[in-house]
Amino acid sequence: MTNSKQQTLRSKTRQSNFELLRIVSMLMIVFYHAFYHLKIGKVPASQTPFSMNLVIGYLLGSWGLVGVGCFFLLSAHFLIGRSKSFGIKKILRLILQVIFWSFIMLAISIELDVYPGGSGTVAILKGIIKAVASPFSGAYWFITAYIFMYILYPFMNYIIDQLSDTFYRKLIIILTIIVPLYTFCRNWNSPSCGLDIAVYYYLLCGYLKRNPNNFFERHANSIFWVSSLLTVLLEIMCNLIKPLTVPGIVRLQGRNSVFAIITAISLFYIFKNLKIKPSKLINVVAKGTLGVYLIHESVFWNGSLWNKLLNLDAYFKNSANYILVYICSVLLIYFVATVIDLIRLNLLEKPLFSIKLPLLERLFNKFDSYIKSE
Repeated sequence: MTNSKQQTLRSKTRQSNFELLRIVSMLMIVFYHAFYHLKIGKVPASQTPFSMNLVIGYLLGSWGLVGVGCFFLLSAHFLIGRSKSFGIKKILRLILQVIFWSFIMLAISIELDVYPGGSGTVAILKGIIKAVASPFSGAYWFITAYIFMYILYPFMNYIIDQLSDTFYRKLIIILTIIVPLYTFCRNWNSPSCGLDIAVYYYLLCGYLKRNPNNFFERHANSIFWVSSLLTVLLEIMCNLIKPLTVPGIVRLQGRNSVFAIITAISLFYIFKNLKIKPSKLINVVAKGTLGVYLIHESVFWNGSLWNKLLNLDAYFKNSANYILVYICSVLLIYFVATVIDLIRLNLLEKPLFSIKLPLLERLFNKFDSYIKSE
């Protein structure tokens, strides 16, 4: 059996492991947004006085950035070493998917009267422009970062191939210091598409793949639980000492948090080494994960979804049933978003991309050849 066939077979046998990680990662992201986008009056729920519901929010909703990290690691894992191929069609599919759901969410937010841009023709026109630009504007920072990372991956693979083990290790050590430091020091009001953390995860994954059975892989379970515990304890501590008066401490939990990075790596290895049989159900559900992100985190209603539409704020303030409502709300959003995105995939995307236009095919092939040529 040739090496390529062996790699294909291994990919199929472990596919459901990684697809399950996609599902779990997206659930972590939705739980995160359901807590950190929730407002009690004008105050974010995460900054309200200490309570049991606040602890529940921290326990269930602290892992969105971990989920994002896992998505970057998953993409990097399959892209590293794939320097001889490139597919602009995949990027085009993603761009059209983002624009499609942006327009749908714009229409829904206007219909439900939760559109944050106001009313009137001018406001709607601004919303249309925002929807068209959404793949590149940073409205979905994770999507924008992924698009740019995917375009750059052949070049990053070339750089990885040229690095010696020693020099590569030094690079990762330096980046691991710089990336969290940048989060701690940067002006949070300045725009950021997240390409920095995407590139960091890509290079980190390349180094870890070059060193199989590394420390993180050997001790993935222990590292995951220790890092998770420290994350929750740090959040509780920040709440108790009023993080609004100590902005430096709260930045330790930012996008490039060392805790999020460590937890994401360990969770990735837990699922990488998970032994499960290929599952059609898992693989199908995983196809809708990106749709779940685009639907629930739309800039046209993400501030209203959890408060105005699901009324989670009322349960957070004075209900012992908050945990039940919180979990059910997340699962409901996840289920509905998955179903409707799978419908979009089968009724719109697959038929559209099955159409072969010679001129477009030549343009796609030329672009692919340009990117992958050395």
